[in-house]
Amino acid sequence: MAPTASALGLVPRAEQGVTAWRNGGGVTRALATCRRGGEVLWRVSIAHIDRDGVFSPFPGLDRRLTLVAGHTLALTIDGHEYLVRCGCSIDFSGDADVSCTVPGGPVEALNVMTRRGTPPRIPVDVPLDGTRGVRVAAGDLALLVSGATTVTVPGGAGARHRMGALDALVPAAGADRWVTGAGRLLVVHC
Repeated sequence: MAPTASALGLVPRAEQGVTAWRNGGGVTRALATCRRGGEVLWRVSIAHIDRDGVFSPFPGLDRRLTLVAGHTLALTIDGHEYLVRCGCSIDFSGDADVSCTVPGGPVEALNVMTRRGTPPRIPVDVPLDGTRGVRVAAGDLALLVSGATTVTVPGGAGARHRMGALDALVPAAGADRWVTGAGRLLVVHC
C-alpha cells in the first residue's frame, strides 16, 4: 500500500497549526519540537511577522532565523541593528532582547531553536533544479521555500504527493522521503 501524505510527514501550509506568540505579538506555526522532561531541546517553527514588535524571550536556547518569504526584516538585538533579507539567516541568543520592524511588509521566518549545550540544528539550503532530487531522512524536517515539488518514497512505486511553497515534511517514522522538482528546500537535520 502506498504511503499517505500524512504517513510521509507532509504537512501542507493550510494544515500547519497556528498559535500566538507567548507575548501576543505575532503567530507561529510549530512544525517539530523535541523535549526531554519539561525542557525543549530543539524546536522548528515558522513565524508570521506582520507588524513591528518585540520577540518572546527563550532563555537557554540559541536561535537561527531564516527569512523565507517577504522582503526584509529589521532586527534590533541587544541594541545592535541588523537587516535580514529574504533567503538570509541570523543567529542570536534566546536570552537577548529582540525587537523588529517590517519595513517591506509582512514576512515569514523559519525559526530553529536549540538548547544551549546540545548540537545545533542548522538549516541546509538545497536548490532543486528539476533534474535531480534530494533525499530527506525520515527523522529530518524540510520546508519548501519556493517552487513546486513531488514527494515519494525512494525506490518505491507508491503514491506521489505534491508539495507547494511553505509546505513542510516533518520527522516521521518509516522510510526516507525523496523530493523532486524545482525550487528551494531548507532541510533541518533533527
